[in-house]
Amino acid sequence: MIRLKDVSKAYRTGELITPVLENINLSIEQGEFLAIVGPSGSGKSTLLNLIGGLDQADKGHLVVLETELSKLSTKELTIFRSHHFGFIFQSFNLLQSLTVFENISFPLTTLLDERHTKFKVEELLKTIDMFDQKEKYPDQLSGGQKQRVAVARALVVSPKIVFADEPTANLDSKTAQKVLRLMRDMCHHNKTTFIFSTHDPQIMALADRIVTLKDGQIASDERKSL
Repeated sequence: MIRLKDVSKAYRTGELITPVLENINLSIEQGEFLAIVGPSGSGKSTLLNLIGGLDQADKGHLVVLETELSKLSTKELTIFRSHHFGFIFQSFNLLQSLTVFENISFPLTTLLDERHTKFKVEELLKTIDMFDQKEKYPDQLSGGQKQRVAVARALVVSPKIVFADEPTANLDSKTAQKVLRLMRDMCHHNKTTFIFSTHDPQIMALADRIVTLKDGQIASDERKSL
């Protein structure tokens, strides 16, 4: 489903070049629940952004769903992401002018009719314990509530791949468990692939594979016995 071959990435500030990832080789199969872990600065978020098409590698080949991302135009890449990917960001990226319900339903605008959209969104709102908050706006929510909305928005389109950068960082333990169970169920029943960048032991405990980065390289790749 996802193949990286000799992928490298560095960031440039003036004449200063800072290597972030070096010669990453990695294959990810459909339906994996994978955690990318490692110390701060090890390249976790950068790797997530490269696979998700939010950033571009300096060298190497990155193929997702039989498509080499570097060969897509900006417009083609945007369409490709919207059709196949779901993203959960630490910064939430909610639309401030839309209600909770509208933020979650926004990705479904061109996919489902109003009746089916309403049903699907309301079921997700119940799962994340936000049904009573559906008419509120983002600036009326706590950090944990915003994170739950961001999770629901990523999952509502039933994407093939979900990229999650510290998705439980703003959640209490009980809510984090509920959200992770929802993700795990999607992984099992829909064969959705989940790729996390995380420090959270709860995610690592649930993951069926843990890739550890150190100094921009893969230090270990552990598959758990099922």
